[in-house]
Amino acid sequence: MQLKYVYEEIAESWSNFRNKPVSFIPFEKIKGSVLDVGCGNARNVIPLAKKGLWCVGVDFSKNMIKNAIKLCQKNKVEIDFVIADASRLPFKIKVFDNCICIATLHHLETREKRIQSLKEMNFVTKNSIYISVWYRWQLYHLINLIKNFWRCGDVYVDWRKKDKVLKRFYHLYTKKEFEKDILSAGLKIKEIKIVEENKKKNLFAQCRASK
Repeated sequence: MQLKYVYEEIAESWSNFRNKPVSFIPFEKIKGSVLDVGCGNARNVIPLAKKGLWCVGVDFSKNMIKNAIKLCQKNKVEIDFVIADASRLPFKIKVFDNCICIATLHHLETREKRIQSLKEMNFVTKNSIYISVWYRWQLYHLINLIKNFWRCGDVYVDWRKKDKVLKRFYHLYTKKEFEKDILSAGLKIKEIKIVEENKKKNLFAQCRASK
C-alpha cells in the first residue's frame, strides 16, 4: 500500500493526535525564511510563523495540507503550502534560509531516495537544516525489528482507523547510518543527538547547507 494513500486516509485522525510541535527544535535560534519538508498539519512550523518568519510547508498529502490550513487559521498565522514529494522539491537554489524535516525522511523507501531528499534540502537552503528520524535501537521497535530482521531497519508500523489497519513504511536509522547519509548529500553536520519525544527515541541532526 502506497504511503501517500495511507496518509490521505489517516490525515484527520493523525492531525487530531499530533497537533503540538516537537520539543527538540531550537525555535529561538531560527531566523529568516523556513521550509518545512513533510510538514503534515504544520504543527512544527507554526511557532516560526508566529515569530513573523516567512514559512513554506511541503507535503505530498492533499488532506494533510487541508488540515495544515485549518491549524494555521486556528493559530492566526499565514503559511504558504505546496503539494510535492520530499525527494523532488520545486524550488530554486538557496531560496530558503533554513529547513526543517521532522519525522519525514524515514518514510522514503530506499536509501537512494533518502539521500536525494537530503540533497534537495541542501540545494534549496542557505544555512541551517534540522532533521529528525526514528532511532532503531529502542525497546519500542524490538518486536518489529525481530519480525523484519532481514530488512536492515525497514519496518511497517500500523495505524488503526476504525475497522482498517493501515501500514506505514519506516526506515529505522542507526546514528552511524544517519551520519553517513547526511554526509553523502553534501551537508555539514554540527550535531547529531538522541532525543526523546512521547517516550520514543529519535535521532536529531543540526546541519549546515553547503555553499
